[in-house]
Amino acid sequence: MLRKQLKDPSLLRHEAYIGGEWQSSSDGATFEVVNPANGESLGTAPSMNGEDTRRVIDAASAAWPAWRKTSANGSFLCMTTLMTSR
Repeated sequence: MLRKQLKDPSLLRHEAYIGGEWQSSSDGATFEVVNPANGESLGTAPSMNGEDTRRVIDAASAAWPAWRKTSANGSFLCMTTLMTSR
């Protein structure tokens, strides 16, 4: 499993980042993520449905006005912080 290969296993997330928080699908459904090269299971991801998709679109629409004003360096720092947060 990929978790064993990561120096910091907390970086492997099984949720979607929506509206500033890590969230599961509304019905809790997931699907397995498999490495196509060797069939190894890498983990799971939320299986988002129509309701979840609407939440994602609404959150992205709400964030867009501020995000488009962010400099390239600012967006890099934001994404770096997000990817390394626990």
